[in-house]
Formats: sequence, structure tokens, C-alpha cells
Amino acid sequence: MPPLGVMMLAGVLAVPHLMRETGEICTGVVSALHGDDGNSGTATSPWKSVEHALSEVHTGVVCLRSEVHRITATLQIGSEHGQLTLIGFPPDIAAGLGRPIISGAAPISGFAPTPNLPTSPILKAMAPSGVAKSSVLFVEGRPGWLQRARMPKKMGSTPAVRARGYDDLSTFHWAAPLAAPASKSAPFPAVDKLGFVYNASSSPEITSTLHALDEIQVLHFHSWTAFWSNLSTVHPENSTLLFSAPSITAIGQYAVQGGRRFVLENVLEGLDEPEEWYWDSTTNFVSVYPWEGVDAATLTVLAPQMIQLLSLTDAADVTIIDVEFRHGGCGHRVNTYFAPFNDAAIVLQRSTRIRFERVSISDSGSLGWSLMPNVTDVTIVNCSATNLGGDGIFIGQPTGVKNIVVTNSVINNTALIYMGQPAGITFKGESNISATHNTVGFSPYAGIKVGWQTGTDAAHGAIGVAEPIFRVEYNKVSDYGLGILSDFGGIYMSSSDNLCFEKTPQTCFLPTLVRGNEISRGTYYNYGCNGVYTDEQSSGVDVVDNVVFDIADAGVYFHCGSGNRADSNVFAACGKGGKADGILGGCNAGGNPTWPDLPHGFNFTRNIVYIEGAATLLHKYAPDFRATNFDDNVYFSPNATTLNGLVFPNMATWSAWRATGNDTHSIEQDPQFRDAVGRDFRLLPSSPALSLGIPQPDQAAAGSHSTPMPGETIDAP
Repeated sequence: MPPLGVMMLAGVLAVPHLMRETGEICTGVVSALHGDDGNSGTATSPWKSVEHALSEVHTGVVCLRSEVHRITATLQIGSEHGQLTLIGFPPDIAAGLGRPIISGAAPISGFAPTPNLPTSPILKAMAPSGVAKSSVLFVEGRPGWLQRARMPKKMGSTPAVRARGYDDLSTFHWAAPLAAPASKSAPFPAVDKLGFVYNASSSPEITSTLHALDEIQVLHFHSWTAFWSNLSTVHPENSTLLFSAPSITAIGQYAVQGGRRFVLENVLEGLDEPEEWYWDSTTNFVSVYPWEGVDAATLTVLAPQMIQLLSLTDAADVTIIDVEFRHGGCGHRVNTYFAPFNDAAIVLQRSTRIRFERVSISDSGSLGWSLMPNVTDVTIVNCSATNLGGDGIFIGQPTGVKNIVVTNSVINNTALIYMGQPAGITFKGESNISATHNTVGFSPYAGIKVGWQTGTDAAHGAIGVAEPIFRVEYNKVSDYGLGILSDFGGIYMSSSDNLCFEKTPQTCFLPTLVRGNEISRGTYYNYGCNGVYTDEQSSGVDVVDNVVFDIADAGVYFHCGSGNRADSNVFAACGKGGKADGILGGCNAGGNPTWPDLPHGFNFTRNIVYIEGAATLLHKYAPDFRATNFDDNVYFSPNATTLNGLVFPNMATWSAWRATGNDTHSIEQDPQFRDAVGRDFRLLPSSPALSLGIPQPDQAAAGSHSTPMPGETIDAP
């Protein structure tokens, strides 16, 4: 029997077409433009506020007119509600008027040229009384963020890189930590968490006279993270920049991996590029650097007044259809690793049988959806999460989280603020957690993350496990990493303990099926952008039927662990990062304190490895390939020199490798793709790969197949 929430949805959609088009299914109707909370709540006498509607209707259908509904407090759905549906007003949807928008922002208008500075392009407006200062701003009527005034200017070479502004051209570079370690192997002194020595010659903009110095924030980059700190003081006499509190990571610990990069934000003197803004706490003036086509007379910026737009706590049997959530705020960003779990546009706690259909979350400063402990039977289908400060869909704790489905949805342009190992989708949970047929792109780190939790024992993690905890199937993951952070994967599994194999029983197993995904265009800043990555001895992972191409690092990387398998995949044009990164990664000493006494081994069978460029290493870091099984693979490069010079695991030649009993049925032949240049990796009927039992790749099956609403497009930044 399907969950009650699904039955409710089916009941709503089964109502005769005429009733839906006339709004007769609505228990209550809300119109922000024409309603009054003293009305009866009918289509002809609607309520004004969503808050009032939810206080009146505990069971039934609340319909929102296709208007902007500005809320003044987080919407609450709780135990008093049941069999409740919140839906866009069907006649408006049918008429193509778009979906209703629930906005958590207050408008600011009345912009005018800067007084006494007639040649300045800056526009200013006084924030209305009662409007709280926000660290993120948006523009009425257009998607995307305004950039908080920053130093230095964005200078990225491509639109996607420039949109973030974190490449070497768009960042400052610190010169040295405040104090050097006592030796190469010694830890960094605690003082190195308090600031750094900046390069005065290359960053003369940094002075002790910057306006509101103590309100400036510093974003500094490490390896797989970047953290925010509040600026305290600048000392030009010795070129030191000090934070107001210790950072999470010492400056200098990852100097090479992070590139010594940093930027300053919320800097009045940095207000020098179109689409930048600055909010002066002293005067309460909001200043905007205008962009082409902007009209001061009609410009309205939006200041989020709350982080959570909707909270479902102790709720059951709730369905939300055809609603947009926009303009949630950003919480505390300083010295935070992940976005705080409660800081999301939609938060679910201790709730069950919840369904989101054609719901979008966009232009918000923190997470999109956050699922807290003891949340079960949640479906997110045909939805989108775009232009967010944190992850699009986030499960931060696994306790009691079961039966979660995210399908046919688009997650795009996430983690604009919080960069502690972020992803488009982050999954934890106890059972039946799945992401299928989603399109995920433009994350500064991973596309989809799975695990980061205590795993199961070996009995639950055998190869081919019938009921994996996690299913990541038929997703299209692209444009991740973006050259910003290091050490991640398009689909990235990890345990929470690199000594999990020492537990009794072991807790390394994260039974996961990674099947049918297309993963492409992954780039790192310094190292470690893989297609599929199992880290920290993650075990019991099946990687099958995926197509992985144009990746800076390994197509698949089994960083130790056991019971893992890569079968029937295409790995094409991987290892393109320019550091001989290789196509396949295996167990090595990196991050493993008990090397080499830890789990090893995986199967690598029926895969196609297609090498472009001059890469000659099949493996990464010359790792230990004990307890592995290779066979029925196809290896090929259109460059004969590359093909003849391939180095196989344990530094073996092709003949020496086969003599070990591996790849005895494998071949070095052209797999005959339909169009490798055009990235169509379907096989021609004459392909020798088919005779090895390698199935036909099906790239068309990957990604979201949902139909967008009229006028809705989701574009790359």
C-alpha cells in the first residue's frame, strides 16, 4: 500500500479536470494581492496570508494564487496538520501564470544616484525601518545573487569561473603564516589560526583604514575546504592581517593545495563592479553598483529576513505541489564547516510521508532542503534547487532517516557560501536512500556525496548486495569542482572513520549502488577530482554501467576498502589534470595512518578505458593493487604511442600485468564509439567490446527528464 501522502496526491490529481481548473478542490485560497485574512478563504473571497491559511486549514487543500507571497515568519506545518496539501492555484497554473512564490525577503527600493557625487555610478537607497540587515541580497524579478562588495575584482577566464571568482586571477595570495612550524613534520602553531602575512606588493588595496574594518569577512582556501573569518585588524608595518577568532584550520597547513588564496568581502572600497552591493551599518544605506539596463526608478532589491521559509516538525501526510520558495537568508557563516543543519529554506524534523512535487527552492543563502533525524518516507520529485549558499538537498545526520527518494530533479549552482566539503546532494541515512534521474551541476566540490557516517559490518556489505542503503542511479553530474577546491569526486562515498576496519566488527561498509550515471567535466584546484570516489576504506560499493568522461583525475578511485566493484563502465578522457593523475586510483598511504595494514581489493571488469592526450599512467600514485581482479576490459588510445606506453597496476607492462593472471581476456583495441569527439559513447554494432559482454552505454537515460513549467529554465551561471 503506498504512503498516505502519495494517496493524497493521487486523489488531488484524480479530481475531474474542470474542478481543478476552477479551483473547486481548494479548501482555502490565498491571494497576497487581493485577499484579506478576514475573508472566508474562497476563490472569490480569498485570505491574504499563507500563515493565516495554515492556521485555518489543518486537513485539506490550501491553494496559493500565482503571486509573490511575502512571509514575515517561518511557515509552520506540524502535528496539528494531517492530510494537508499546499498547492499552486490550479486555474492559475493551467493558464500558464507560473507558480506562486513564497519569499522570505523584504523589498528595498527608492534608489537614486549618490548625493554630491554626480559622476559616481553608485545607486543608494535607505533600508526601510524594521528591515534587518542581510548578508545576501537579490533583485526583484530576476534570478541569481548580487555580489557582496569584495576585493579583489573577479577576473575569471570563463563565465563559470568568473561567476564564483575564486581562481588565482580573482583572489589575493597570502605570503606566509604568522609563525612557521618547528620542523617539517611538526604541527602548525596555534597562532596560525589567527591570521597571516599578506603580500603587500600584490595587494596594496589592503590597508588599516578600510571602512568598517571589523565588519569585513575573509574567505580563505585550504584543500577540500574554504572557511570564513571575521577580520579584526590590519597591520601594514609588518603586513599582517588578523582574525577576530581562531579559524578552523591553520593558515599554511594546506598552502599548496589551497594556493594561499583569500578574498575580502563586505568591503565598501571594493564596490567597483556591476552587480555588487554594500550595506552600511552606520547609515543604513544600501549601495548598489548598477549593471547594464538597470533603472534606478524601478530597481528593487530583496533582503532576506529569515533563513527557514518552511518548517515541517512532527508532521505527517503533507503534500506540496507547484510552489516556489525564494529568498531565504544566510545564517552564521564564520568558522562553520557545513551550513548549520537548521539553516535551510525547508527543514524537516521528525516527519513522515511528505511529498514535494514541482517545488523549487532558489536564491537562498543557505541549504535548500535539510532533512533532520527521524525523517522517513519523503519524496522530492520533479523539483529544483538552484543558486544556493549551501547544498541543494542535505541530510546531515543518519539517525532514523529512511525511505528518502530524490528523483527527476535539478540541483544547480550550489554552495555559493558554505564550502566545507559541499555537494549538490548530500546523503546520510539508515535505509532506502536514493537519488535517481537527477541533473546536478556547478558545485565547487562534489556532485553527490554519500556516507560520512558509521558504516555497517561486512555481512551487510557484500558485492551485489540485494538491498543497498544508498542508490545513486541514472543521474547526470557535471561541472563540479570548478577549479576551486581539491580532493573529491562527482559521486563521492566516504566512511566517517579511517580506522573503521579496526572496529569489531568493522564499520567500513556503506552498501551503495552507483549505476547508470553520466559524470563529466570535473576539475580541481590542485589535485583529486575523480569521477566516482570511495574514500576512507568505504566498502561494499557497486559502480556499474556509468559513463565518466572529461575528468581531471581518476575515472574511479577506490581509496582502500574491500568488497568494491567497477563493472561495465566507460572511463573516457580521464586523468586530464596535467599531473599524470591516471585513470584508476587504488589504495595508497595518503590519509591512512596504519598503511599498509588495512582493507584492500576490488574487481575491475568489463570496463572500457579510453585515453586521450599523452597520459600514460593507468593508475594513481603507483598504489598497492593487492587482492584485485581485472578482466574482460577494453583499453585504447587513438594515440599509438600512448597505447603502447601504458603502465598497468604495480608499474607493470601489458604483458607483465597479464602474466599475473589479471586482464587475461581483456584487449587493447578500439571500442568503436559512435562519436568519441562528440562524447557519444554508444558502441557501433561491430564493437569488440560487445563480444566481451560489455553492455551498450545508455547516456540518454541519465539526468532529469521532467518537463519545466512554462517560462522556467535552469541555466548554468
